[in-house]
Amino acid sequence: MSVLSSIDDTDFEEYGVSRKTAVEVFQIYFRYYEQATGEKHPYLKSETVRSIVSKIPYLYDDEKELTGYLETEDYKVMIEQHFNTPYKNCDYNIAHFFSGDIRQNRFYETLY
Repeated sequence: MSVLSSIDDTDFEEYGVSRKTAVEVFQIYFRYYEQATGEKHPYLKSETVRSIVSKIPYLYDDEKELTGYLETEDYKVMIEQHFNTPYKNCDYNIAHFFSGDIRQNRFYETLY
């Protein structure tokens, strides 16, 4: 997947996620994005992609303490819920999903 081309295997190991899992999460998200908006997801800067990939396997609480680990199957449910959640002024960019408490809230709504 070209969005992940700037990340090498050493980086994936450092982030604690496999390339396969990262590709699957991005593919799931981009599929929902395209269904919801009718458009392809906008370009992501390399730094944004790295930030997202580093967050994929982990879930943190409000105090930034590690509270759990997420699998691809978890993301399928959480991403679907994300696209069914009405937001004010949201473009549904994957960076939004991985920012703040968005992902954590979808976890608690669907998997907790």
